[in-house]
Amino acid sequence: MSSVVVWGHPGSPRIQSFATASVDFPTISYQLIPWIDLLQDGPIHEIYREPVWVRLESAGRNANFQHRLLEMWHPEVPSFPTAKTSFRLAVQFHSAWAKFLESRTTSWSGNANIHWTAQPMEVLQLFDKYQCGDFMKAHSIPTPATFLMHDISVADFFQQLDSLGWKKAFLKWRFGSSAVGILFLELRHNQWHGWTTLRFHDNDWHNTRRLVAVSGSSLQETISVLLQSGAVLQEYFPKAFLNGQQFDLRLILIAGTIEFIVVRCSPHQITNIHLGGTKGDVGLIRKLIPKRLWLDACDMCEKIGCLYRSLVLGIDLAFDAAISRFTIFEVNAFGDHFPTLRNEQNRSVHQVILQWLATHPPGTRFGESE
Repeated sequence: MSSVVVWGHPGSPRIQSFATASVDFPTISYQLIPWIDLLQDGPIHEIYREPVWVRLESAGRNANFQHRLLEMWHPEVPSFPTAKTSFRLAVQFHSAWAKFLESRTTSWSGNANIHWTAQPMEVLQLFDKYQCGDFMKAHSIPTPATFLMHDISVADFFQQLDSLGWKKAFLKWRFGSSAVGILFLELRHNQWHGWTTLRFHDNDWHNTRRLVAVSGSSLQETISVLLQSGAVLQEYFPKAFLNGQQFDLRLILIAGTIEFIVVRCSPHQITNIHLGGTKGDVGLIRKLIPKRLWLDACDMCEKIGCLYRSLVLGIDLAFDAAISRFTIFEVNAFGDHFPTLRNEQNRSVHQVILQWLATHPPGTRFGESE
């Protein structure tokens, strides 16, 4: 019997998907600990008296937990946004969640019975686009050039952008995921234009599920809110095309091995499915990409899987328009939620994860045999 404890929000789609998949594994003892229960300042080792796998799920998108956490870790803020789409809420929540994890990790790690499927501090690093990019560069992993935009004005930002000589670029919230706080920039006829998920409404900035074109003062205001929130400037990478649409790939690694591939296609540079992107055919991609380049890209992704102490990673990979090279955009800590995705054995992502956990006792190193 292998014990698996999940920290998450009861009733969330991620938790429901994982719990449903766990029913197929009678040798796994499954337990859910709500994130809100973990706010209690008590010794966590009293809960775990036997070796267990502990899986961290996304802590966002739960209003009760968000506001309790903010009250604890940002008491200086007189009031918090209530709209779940509020960009300011996302920024404040991430700051509080990071402080919470940092403060408790030492206590949690002091219990020898806790074996993480993803180290808490590593999860935080993966959310940090600047740290993640630096880590990849340090390990000779191809990734777009990324610059930290800290404490600068909009005018200074444009000056730095011009000094780089770039005609296209991304400005992203440093700690964003799922395209939260993203702005694509393009220079046309000596004027910068942008496309963003951010929109100002009811005296607050909101993250939306659609891309909006911005220019002039609207563009400057969008850049300003991103710079104030902490942002990174990222080099543009021209993506390859499939049937007239740009595409990139989400590779899901489990125990260091590529188990699933999602092709994301879009007529514009941002391919996220929830922003209008569509899923493409992996078979067509395999025919399009030269075999040696494909194998090199897969090897690089599995190298990344060995560098992190995480059972599951979601890696965003793209090939260039000439199909001569590839780059890694990001590595995601919570990049495995694709409920309808199946492999050749008709197994879901969570079923493959649970199969690994069922056959490897807590403490087994990822990618190695029992």
